[in-house]
Amino acid sequence: MNIQVDSRKVKPGDTFVALRGNHDAHQYIEDAIEHGASLIVCEEGLYSVDTLVVEDTRTYLINYLKNNY
Repeated sequence: MNIQVDSRKVKPGDTFVALRGNHDAHQYIEDAIEHGASLIVCEEGLYSVDTLVVEDTRTYLINYLKNNY
């Protein structure tokens, strides 16, 4: 599974993690889905693909990377 935090880089089958920071990537979730994301990790909402709602996407990503890479 490839993880992307930039919706423009999503390829079919990727996971898109919507981070909040200077920009709220939640506004790009639909773009990520259009590019083929098969899983969305976000802090709110439900989408047309598998969706994992977590309390903090940045913490989720850090923990995922620690445990898998």
